[in-house]
Amino acid sequence: MTSPLLEIRDCDAFYGDSHILHSISLEITAGSGVALLGRNGAGKSTLLKSIMAAGPTVRGDIRLNGDAIMRLPAHRRAAAGLSLVPEDRRIFPHISVAENLLMGRRATRNGDTPLTLSQVTELFPMLADLLDRRGDQLSGGQQQILAVARGLVSKPQLLLLDEPAEGLAPIIVQDLAEQIAGIRERAGTSLLLAEQNVSFARHCTEQVFVIDTGRIVFSGGWEAFDADAERIERFLAV
Repeated sequence: MTSPLLEIRDCDAFYGDSHILHSISLEITAGSGVALLGRNGAGKSTLLKSIMAAGPTVRGDIRLNGDAIMRLPAHRRAAAGLSLVPEDRRIFPHISVAENLLMGRRATRNGDTPLTLSQVTELFPMLADLLDRRGDQLSGGQQQILAVARGLVSKPQLLLLDEPAEGLAPIIVQDLAEQIAGIRERAGTSLLLAEQNVSFARHCTEQVFVIDTGRIVFSGGWEAFDADAERIERFLAV
């Protein structure tokens, strides 16, 4: 039996004395798109950061391609094929868009070839005319697209996207959803998307996990999600 691309078993995560995630278990298969839905404070960002070794203290077992990665620091997890696009984007403000994108090449796996700038702008046409512009000269929507593009430069096996639709105009949200779906189809990149925007998540993924107070309370496909929507709504309502 083939191992899942990412396997999480009985993971707990902490910030200091605060226990945020409780016995989280989930699997992501290669090439799949998985939505992680939940309200603010439910634990979505903490889960993505736990996978990437980007802040919380984590106990449990996390495996990538069957290999244990719990002891690996963030840069080695990136080199193994993980890429996190954080909620706050982390665009470098005083260097150009092109230089921001080139920074993403540093996470490329050994033996692999990162995307070129021309390949990136083919995937994200909006960036083509912005390559010489500084990061702090971009709108919020442009910064988000740059952050996603930079996360893909290294051609990761699994892209971790944290709330990419937050604060964006509806037209930008629609365009971003279409671009992410198209990239997944062309490149076969697996996706774990933490979101509150159900419509956006539905467009980009096939599977759904719902998290509430640090616990997974639903897992299944979108058809099962819709069939149980009345019960699930209480975990998503603000």
